[in-house]
Amino acid sequence: MLKRVKVVLYADQEITLPKSYSRILQGAIYATFTKRMAKKLHDIGFRVGNKRIKLFTFSVIFGRHREKGRTITFKPPIHFYFTTALPNVLSSFLKGLMKKGKMRIGKYELWVHMIEEREVRAQNEVDLKTLSPLVVSVRDGRKHKYLAPSDERFFDIIKKNLYRKLIAKLGKEVVSENLNIEILPLFKNRRWRKVVTFFKGTPITAWEGMLKLRGSKKLIELALVAGLGARNAQGFGMMIPRRM
Repeated sequence: MLKRVKVVLYADQEITLPKSYSRILQGAIYATFTKRMAKKLHDIGFRVGNKRIKLFTFSVIFGRHREKGRTITFKPPIHFYFTTALPNVLSSFLKGLMKKGKMRIGKYELWVHMIEEREVRAQNEVDLKTLSPLVVSVRDGRKHKYLAPSDERFFDIIKKNLYRKLIAKLGKEVVSENLNIEILPLFKNRRWRKVVTFFKGTPITAWEGMLKLRGSKKLIELALVAGLGARNAQGFGMMIPRRM
């Protein structure tokens, strides 16, 4: 059974982080895994061609906050979401949270106030919204060229990336008429919000918005638990049904 996990954290002080905090939150998530699991995911992942895929993703942090300059200050409680296509990774994450009862995010230690698990169920058609911004890119020499939703390649690249995730999960090529999927914009481009952030000092252009998936339940389910687009394990491309 695949699940979406909501983790609610509490501290007796405000939490100030850089606006580009995804690497900090990623580190806190890796720290919940067993050492063996963390090493496997971080160093190896699942190779498909020259791509290394992790098959998990997480959201931005939600909660009362204020922004100033390059920092964002949260007033606990705060929460974030975590999903994975791999039951053993989910089990390691949940056991780590329950055993430790806390997470260290940057220099702050926060107590696990609540863990809420919700089963992920896919339909043949669903409208999705981003819980963390969506990254779509192509290689331009040695650099990544980030694409906007207005680029005609944007949704096709998301689709190809999703097929690679399926290969990574199953460990083999899959050819089936039942595994077709359409990925479409839900609204016109004006409904997308551009987000420029940093990961390990590298600027990343991403997008917040909504889209529609239509087709294979297996692929739609995978999109909901492994994320869409690139850099999912760095905290990008987490999606949730729009009506939730």
